[in-house]
Amino acid sequence: MKQNYDLSIWGDNWWIEKDKAWFVCGRYNLICCLDLKTKLCELVVYIPDTSHSKFRINSFCMKYQEELYCMPIKGKSIWIYNTVKLKFYEICIDCPNETLLNIRDFWVFDNKIYAVSNGLRQILEINPVKKKIENRYSLCNKGDIAKSIKDGSQIYSLCGEYGQIYQFDLVTKEIMAYKIGDRKFNTLCFDGERFWLSGNNKKLYVWNKEKNKIKILNNFPTQFGMYDFSKNSTGKVNNILDEYKFPIFLYSIVVGKSVWFIPYLTNKIIYIDQESFVLQVFEIEEENETKESILERTDLCYKYLFEYVKDNRYIGLFSIKNNCILEIDTFEQRYKYKQYDYCMSEACIEEYVKCYGNIFYECNLRDIEIYTILLKQKRIYTPEKNIKSVGSDICKTII
Repeated sequence: MKQNYDLSIWGDNWWIEKDKAWFVCGRYNLICCLDLKTKLCELVVYIPDTSHSKFRINSFCMKYQEELYCMPIKGKSIWIYNTVKLKFYEICIDCPNETLLNIRDFWVFDNKIYAVSNGLRQILEINPVKKKIENRYSLCNKGDIAKSIKDGSQIYSLCGEYGQIYQFDLVTKEIMAYKIGDRKFNTLCFDGERFWLSGNNKKLYVWNKEKNKIKILNNFPTQFGMYDFSKNSTGKVNNILDEYKFPIFLYSIVVGKSVWFIPYLTNKIIYIDQESFVLQVFEIEEENETKESILERTDLCYKYLFEYVKDNRYIGLFSIKNNCILEIDTFEQRYKYKQYDYCMSEACIEEYVKCYGNIFYECNLRDIEIYTILLKQKRIYTPEKNIKSVGSDICKTII
């Protein structure tokens, strides 16, 4: 009888289509497809990028018709995987001076795909039939784009370093710039009427574009603070400071009638009612850090990855501390860890191992888990020994 194994692979987003969830393993650049009905990962495919490091090469993805678009963070190309023909296509992107492309936001509009390159400060217009970039639209000349969102035929891009929002019209291709303030912003979302922003301090900003007015919310709970994720961490929260070196939130998300703010290094998930503007904490005891839990981290030294919103109700996060999906029911104010819900088949485990060549890292929990599985099955492959005298070879070379 074939056995299935716990799925605890992180990717930067899940693309949910009906009963399938597509994502790219951020550590090894592998495409995974999870059947949400059977809870079984049924596909693992290696993206044929030749970059030396595979870490976050193409870790965001979207599906359009029968093709999966794998967007580059550190990579130089968009990789397209045809899920019917089981074939890859590559769109190379011209980028000067080794610029980090960092494509995290993308949408379909009028049968074209529009993707924002945060590093290039450009919107790329992709023709999915010809599989080529047809146009590139420059948003600004300085500062990276922090976040982009789409509302109807408008894309709004936040240049957080300079406190500006750029509005790109997908029909006319015109660009308008709005100055929000001199402070630094990192996250942006839109509730249909107002824009919600956060930065590096204990303040949230609500911007009404039509009136060009900003409302500031600063009634943060006293226990709200930031962890130190350095190697000198004590595991304690600094809740004294109001201004931090790093962003306090990594994501802001509108779900139903609430706006949710997901921590970067801070200790509490915050949500706000859009009408009352009351700021509340969503408590998760299992997410409280200790010195040990912080120092155990290897790949990702922060709190969460935002994976999906489902049915305009459920928020899916990847808990880096607990190494699994954390799903929040925003209606019932409940949460559930999906650690043992999702599994990898034996065939997927084999493909997963094959893709990174039987090399395991003892400091990585996932590698330890995979290695243990293979040991139990007596399937660790030892390469043929090549016995050589290194000292003798050196001596011969010198002579």
